Amino acid sequence: MDLWWIFWLAMVFLAPLILMEISSTFKFHFKIISYCILCLTLSALAAPVCLLKNGGRTVDNMRIIRAFVRTIKYFFGLRFKVRGLENFQFDGPCVIISNHQSILDMMGLMEILPDRCVQIAKRELLFAGSVGLITYLGGVIYINRKRTSDAKSIMAGVARAMIDDNVSSDTCMLQSLSRGSNGLSLF
Repeated sequence: MDLWWIFWLAMVFLAPLILMEISSTFKFHFKIISYCILCLTLSALAAPVCLLKNGGRTVDNMRIIRAFVRTIKYFFGLRFKVRGLENFQFDGPCVIISNHQSILDMMGLMEILPDRCVQIAKRELLFAGSVGLITYLGGVIYINRKRTSDAKSIMAGVARAMIDDNVSSDTCMLQSLSRGSNGLSLF
């Protein structure tokens, strides 16, 4: 009997496990690739749910997207500790400035993302397969970073929409950012 296919199939599944024990570099790259595949898969699963529940592109889909993304941490055995969440309780519009380092930051952001939060992302994300589709359905605003004048005008329009939606200060003006320690930490 020709059972070589069983041997090769076993090697396909065992080789990554063995290599992860031998090489920390391989382990890192394997986890990043697994994370990206998981993001693509979960976004492909979340897209029909968003379409069926809310009927198209709306910021209300972010609640569904957030629920799907939050499951990723269980695949990798991660736990997040949020400090200062009491500083993040507010009514009305706000701006969240995030020091984005890598694709992994999305997991942390989804832990604290408020309902009906509109995000701004680079336009290239729109063309990232099912991830691009799910960000589009979530109401993400895309900017072209190569055309800075267009990007600035889009961000100014978002700021005007925030002021028109709900005035957050007595003067109806955007307030300057305070510098110093942050009010929310995610570990």
